[in-house]
Amino acid sequence: MEIRLSVKVTPNASRERILYDAQGSIKIYVMAPAVEGKANDALIKLCAKKLGVSKGSITILDGEKGRYKTLLLTTPFSQEKILQLLGLEQQDSLL
Repeated sequence: MEIRLSVKVTPNASRERILYDAQGSIKIYVMAPAVEGKANDALIKLCAKKLGVSKGSITILDGEKGRYKTLLLTTPFSQEKILQLLGLEQQDSLL
């Protein structure tokens, strides 16, 4: 199953985390700098680890050089399960 996920990435963060922002968008903080693709690599590595999938199953479709990105996830999971694995389902009540 292929799922598209729109995210906002913040490089140079003090710690890695995934959460919803005030507008309900997915925001991902990575510790790597936005230099030579390091933040993109950290983004893919973090998402793959949280989802329990290989890094090769996550592709940046759009926004490779910007903060706003569209990810293509090739996984057996539904979008609901992906959000749960990313730790976002607990935050639904906060919005």
